[in-house]
Amino acid sequence: AEIDTQRVDVFEDLDAENLFFADPAIELDILNSSGIPMEINFSSLFAPQNAVTQLITGGALEEIPIVEAASQSGETALTEHRIDNSNTSPQLSDMLSEGPVDLIYTAEGTTNPEGYSYNFILDTSKVSCDATVILPLYGSIDGYRLHDTLEVDMETDLGLSEDGFLTINDIVNVQLRIITDNGLPIETRLQVIFLDSLSNSVD
Repeated sequence: AEIDTQRVDVFEDLDAENLFFADPAIELDILNSSGIPMEINFSSLFAPQNAVTQLITGGALEEIPIVEAASQSGETALTEHRIDNSNTSPQLSDMLSEGPVDLIYTAEGTTNPEGYSYNFILDTSKVSCDATVILPLYGSIDGYRLHDTLEVDMETDLGLSEDGFLTINDIVNVQLRIITDNGLPIETRLQVIFLDSLSNSVD
């Protein structure tokens, strides 16, 4: 059995309370440059950071098409397979909606699954798998939090100085205008915290 880990980078910096993807998928592109067909089965897909849905099984993992052999030396055969909600248990949405950073899978392979045949293999032959996690913008996110810090020199920007005609103490009110460029419907709340030069909050 072969154990490998797929990194889901999008979840590393995602801070949200409730996340749901309605139609996610994992697309596998299996490349074989040898002349040997293979049968590959995943026993499970495991998300170690998840609290609820850590393990999924189902036909998507157990019924992967036979990996085609390269027809001749120097060529590479491509076998495609899709894992989605229709062929996993629990559904793939349940696992990915917890925002796992790592997906661990265990795979087993058998050569010539349909019986012995003429094969070839070179010292450069290999079988590789490219896994792509598809997260369509079809779902919902609740409680998403984004934090950022901007350096602002108010005295310079407003033409103030400690020994000038106007100082920062003369400011009565400040209007903060935010311009956003957004392609999704979203409802937000904004909290602005002013920090001094030592990064202490200023009331």
